Amino acid sequence: MVNATFVPPESAAHSDGIVGFGATLVPNVDSSSELERMRAELDRLQAQQQELMKLLGTARPDRIVHDVRNLLQERMFLEAACKRFGG
Repeated sequence: MVNATFVPPESAAHSDGIVGFGATLVPNVDSSSELERMRAELDRLQAQQQELMKLLGTARPDRIVHDVRNLLQERMFLEAACKRFGG
């Protein structure tokens, strides 16, 4: 099992103790097998990200959500148009 601790960067810690958006979640890894499992999961997620980027035709990972949102909106528009005009 992985326990996690919030580690706020200096710019994210406020005087009232509230942690801002810049905080990171740092896992406390109990064993080498858990670290190995986390690395395997990271590799799997990175491969999925690369596959999405290839399918979307983008080299920028920060564009994935934007591009998928545009794709879904276009599909919904075309579906509505087909239903309205095509019966």
